[in-house]
Amino acid sequence: MIQGNGNIRVDGSVVYLRLNTGKWYQYDASIPPLGSGAMGIVYAGHACNDAGDAVAVKMVNPDLSGIEGIRRRARQEAELAFRHVNIVEMIGYCEEPGDPSAPMYIVSRFVAGQTLDDFAVNFNTVPDRAVRIARCVVPVLDALDYIHSKGIVHLDVKPSNIMVENERNVRLMDLGIAYRPGSIDSSTQNGLIGSPGYCAPEQHIIAGQPVEIDVTTDIYQVGATLYRLLSGNAPYSDGDNAPLRDIAGVPRRLMRVIRRSLSLNQNERYQSAREMREALYMSISTPEPAVDVDGLKAKATQFATTHPQWPYMLAIIVGGLVLFILLLIAIL
Repeated sequence: MIQGNGNIRVDGSVVYLRLNTGKWYQYDASIPPLGSGAMGIVYAGHACNDAGDAVAVKMVNPDLSGIEGIRRRARQEAELAFRHVNIVEMIGYCEEPGDPSAPMYIVSRFVAGQTLDDFAVNFNTVPDRAVRIARCVVPVLDALDYIHSKGIVHLDVKPSNIMVENERNVRLMDLGIAYRPGSIDSSTQNGLIGSPGYCAPEQHIIAGQPVEIDVTTDIYQVGATLYRLLSGNAPYSDGDNAPLRDIAGVPRRLMRVIRRSLSLNQNERYQSAREMREALYMSISTPEPAVDVDGLKAKATQFATTHPQWPYMLAIIVGGLVLFILLLIAIL
């Protein structure tokens, strides 16, 4: 017997949901969930139509669903009507209007596959492991370029939020904490927005201070994702003041891309997802030179920047050599 007459109705273990779009979906709560996290539990479900389209149904954590700020973010995530080959498509949300104690659900297209951290295990024994993992991240930057063009910053890029569909297509998911300019009240909000180990410094919000989050925040998280997948550790695990460690077995060009994306200074990171995508693609598409020419150029540039007096020093050295040679000729 079906219980309830609102947007959420129950028949035994089967839960029926009428979304904000007016369409009905269902899932069976007696079947083990697909996964769970801090924000909620995800079940496999399907549309209540002849096609029975497969969906993923996220039930927002009951401890959080009564908080209006959480419900507002859930609605925001569900209403992001993005259509991109590298983004998991959102379908809608379900709640009982005027009843904050009732459960809340977010429904998205079901993606058959593995999260990137699980999929990357397949490369553990291959010699070009770093390159193969980096190739999986290139489409993530395509997805970020798209959502950034819509004025959205993801804020939670990490391996478990990246799905590899049928071992081919890569999709970015979970826009639950996505940021729009002005959506964070820095006058009262305080704390970390995002997942520890992947957050950029500016994601540590301090009440009363301006919010510095922008597209470079996602760039940092892509770098942190690569660093974690390739090394097994979070970047700066020795502290923000410690230098970023190189990763054994990672080509120099790829390591330079990771280093730049993980700069603690936002202005020193790649300034767009497209810029980082091009750099990442080039780093894994061209042969590694026997001599690290780019590295030598970078060191020369750094030396010239930190030693602006070097032309004068060079002139003195050359002049001294010429004088020495002239004296030597005169003596002989």
